[in-house]
Amino acid sequence: MTAPATATSRLLWAALALVPALLLGCGSGEEQGPEPGPPAAQVEGKPNVIVVMTDDQTLAEIAQMPQTRRLIGGQGVSFENYYVSFPLCCPSRATYLTGRYAHNSGVLSNRPETGGGYPSLQNRHTLAVWMDEAGYTTASVGRYLNFYGVEVPDQIPPGWDEWYTPPGPSTYVMYDYELNQNGELVSYGSDPDDYQTDVYADLAVDFVERQADEQRPFFLSVTPLAPHDENDEKVPSRFDGPRPAPRHADELNDLQLPRDPSRGERDVSDKPAVVRGEEEFGAADRRIDLGSYRRRGRSLLAVDEMVQRLVTTLTDTGQLERTWIMFTSDNGYLLGEHRLKGKITPYDEVVHLPLLIRGPGVKPGSSIEMEAANLDLAPTIADIGNAVPDRSIDGVSLLDVLRGGNQKRRDILLENLDSGRVPDRPLYTGVINRDYSYVEYKPRGTELYDLRTDPDQLENLAGDPSVAAEQKRLAKRVRQLRDCKAASCR
Repeated sequence: MTAPATATSRLLWAALALVPALLLGCGSGEEQGPEPGPPAAQVEGKPNVIVVMTDDQTLAEIAQMPQTRRLIGGQGVSFENYYVSFPLCCPSRATYLTGRYAHNSGVLSNRPETGGGYPSLQNRHTLAVWMDEAGYTTASVGRYLNFYGVEVPDQIPPGWDEWYTPPGPSTYVMYDYELNQNGELVSYGSDPDDYQTDVYADLAVDFVERQADEQRPFFLSVTPLAPHDENDEKVPSRFDGPRPAPRHADELNDLQLPRDPSRGERDVSDKPAVVRGEEEFGAADRRIDLGSYRRRGRSLLAVDEMVQRLVTTLTDTGQLERTWIMFTSDNGYLLGEHRLKGKITPYDEVVHLPLLIRGPGVKPGSSIEMEAANLDLAPTIADIGNAVPDRSIDGVSLLDVLRGGNQKRRDILLENLDSGRVPDRPLYTGVINRDYSYVEYKPRGTELYDLRTDPDQLENLAGDPSVAAEQKRLAKRVRQLRDCKAASCR
């Protein structure tokens, strides 16, 4: 392992109002010119912010992370109805960084050839830039958007003062990978100390320790691969699950799949064609899913330890009481529910995710019922840091709600705009709230579930006269939200 290099911070003065911005793609590689930072008196009192975002983790899998639940959820708040709008890695992460639905962020898939990937993100207009301009020292540790670093492995996107990110294929392996560490490519091998999640933890902890003596607050984004599958020829199966840290290889041997009625769903006659075409599950399928579920759980144990190390470091350096910590995932994952594997679909296991937040003024051990979404993360963090977005945003700040303010009911837009996935995962738009999930597929098909009585989404009520009024209302909301922008999304 190699010790992290220290970058020279690029501190920029915060914009005082919304200003026009050039629609520059992130692949240009242009550098920001140095500008004076805000006076120290205006930034010293601001709190720090840490976001830990896993990859493909379901709500149920938070059960394998006792320290995260205790140290963040137990000392903060758990959102009971938190959703991702577009449940696919790259569009979801773009929404996290911009506060915009995918149809406004412009990141429509994982791959550049289908309107997605790193080249599609307008990197000059992201949360990192806003926080940097507001006087924060910003750092990214872990994976970025898909196809980052494929063409320019040592590129650092605007707004990030410290950067520790794997380029290209190095993103998806736990060993034998490279990291772009502040513009220098550093290679890691196959020793136990090179386990990717642990290296990320070391880098994140080192950053937090160094910030203890600084006058400026920090924004740290930590994005481990777990529990995403490894995409490497050394890993035998795409659905095999990631390798755990060596110390966790023999843990969770008694872990069982949740007894969800939707797993291997027997009657799918009311489901869309993509589900009706799947074969009924047998014992072999369940054994494969159980093995993958255990490997995924084992990989999260190292992430749980990372969270514990971060909290311990914040405590030891006297920074915990002035630090916000958020834990979530980019999207969920299906392991046999509704006979499917993977993501992108609008089912609860894929779009309904954990969001745990602790910070100043948050009541420990509390929960929030209000619907929230990944497009709310950027405006919330910007609100915490008194940062000014240079673009309109679709989400809302959750800061007032976190501190006990009024909770308002919301409909969250669901969308799949990834044309490259058809017909494996049909395009759709829909809405979800704590009571209903409603989805319209292209070219045809509709699903409506009453989540209060049918949380497993087994009985499609679309067309049922008993819910005709609600279906009409939800269909209207889809029409309102599918092309919404800024305030009209809220």
